[in-house]
Amino acid sequence: MLTRPALLLLAGLLALPGGASMATDDPPAPEEAPVVDPADAPRRVVIIVNRSHMTGGVVEYEDDGVIVIRTPRDEIESYVTHRVHQVVELVDPGPGHVGSVVMRTGLVHRGIVTSDNYEQVVVEIEGIRTVLPRSTVSHVVLEPTFDERYSRLRAELDPENAGQHLLLCRWLLEKRRFLEARRELEDLWTRHRAPEAADLLRRVEAQIRLEEDERIEPAQDDEPVAVIAPDDDREWPLHARDVNIIRVLEIDFDLPPRVRVGEDTIRALIDRYGDNPRVPVGEAGLQRLLETDPIELVRLLFELRARDLYEGVEVLSEPRSLQLFRRRVHDGWLITHCGSTNCHGAPGAGRFLLQRRHFRDDRTRMANLLVLDRLDLEPGPPLIDWAEPVNSLLIQHALPREEAIHPHPEAPGWRSLPWTSSTRKRMIAGTIEWIESMMREPRPSYPVAFEPPSSGTTSNGKPETPGRQPR
Repeated sequence: MLTRPALLLLAGLLALPGGASMATDDPPAPEEAPVVDPADAPRRVVIIVNRSHMTGGVVEYEDDGVIVIRTPRDEIESYVTHRVHQVVELVDPGPGHVGSVVMRTGLVHRGIVTSDNYEQVVVEIEGIRTVLPRSTVSHVVLEPTFDERYSRLRAELDPENAGQHLLLCRWLLEKRRFLEARRELEDLWTRHRAPEAADLLRRVEAQIRLEEDERIEPAQDDEPVAVIAPDDDREWPLHARDVNIIRVLEIDFDLPPRVRVGEDTIRALIDRYGDNPRVPVGEAGLQRLLETDPIELVRLLFELRARDLYEGVEVLSEPRSLQLFRRRVHDGWLITHCGSTNCHGAPGAGRFLLQRRHFRDDRTRMANLLVLDRLDLEPGPPLIDWAEPVNSLLIQHALPREEAIHPHPEAPGWRSLPWTSSTRKRMIAGTIEWIESMMREPRPSYPVAFEPPSSGTTSNGKPETPGRQPR
């Protein structure tokens, strides 16, 4: 450890203007542009001397017993390490970098860390920008970025171990990194001809095509696609919470959407299911669950069958099956052809009545999905045959009578859809792809109070008698 005289001499040298050293007879060396390795970048620290004294700056010198910093005021300060309460190294987050802000009270805030400096920590928590005074923060821990984790997993991968490689591919799917997943799956298939790799590769290719379609499809009538519009004075067949619970029950963990699980739901999980060995308890358990990937929390809720907590999951993007329903079926042909005002889009159309008003809002789309799922047209096949999709009346009644196994019944003004053979094949393939993408084994029962409208309903599709039942 440096003696006090040596420490004072070092501090004096560091404080010389412009960082100059003691004069020598040697001529100055020519200036060169410095090359700074990230590992050699200046270290910023906050030194908590005691409860009432805190300072910060860039580390100029440090050994086992002493730390010397240059403060933002360009002053040199030195401290004996064992006499200070804590030395906290500040972090430098990149754009969108997720981390945990540990408070002095022990509480942990997880979110996107924007900045970590001497006066404050700024973190985006569930979309809300939060400024935390430095005096209340213990330290910030950044999670490894995707690129860092991917590089590490790739470095540890044994290319001859097909099972290990498959786990890497599944992890990429969970992170929705489809281009990287396609590259790894192609490599896995080339090396091992693993059947599961081929199956996953087909799904990844379909997802990439779907996202490419999303990027080039313009919004119609200036309405955002697949977004629930804010509530106003209009009446809707469903509420936003109904749409969310349908999304929750349609989550595919192979291609998961973005989700958020609030702290209140996590606390309720601990309170109600803490006797299960898979649920950590106490403050340490809460912190562990707060730091867990939200989609893994949802997986845990499903495995515990914690249906009472499903509504605490917020699905921030469409599950793949509902994307397919929107694009391949509902907006693709159902509402524009079968849902026209002279067909199944008007109250006089009979028992099969589709909602048309604001049909590009997901509250209306999901109401029409419930019509297809719940409407009983016995005698005869269901509108959606989950076991044999091609037998669904949704498909059969859209075909010319001579091609259908279950032809559309005679009706005034009815005629087969004016499609070419190739268009009809795409319609059938897209509709079957959607049905097969939905949760089917077993088929979930959505806890949504909705009864398919018929001729005994109001114009907006709600039953004339009060019909919303408690869940």
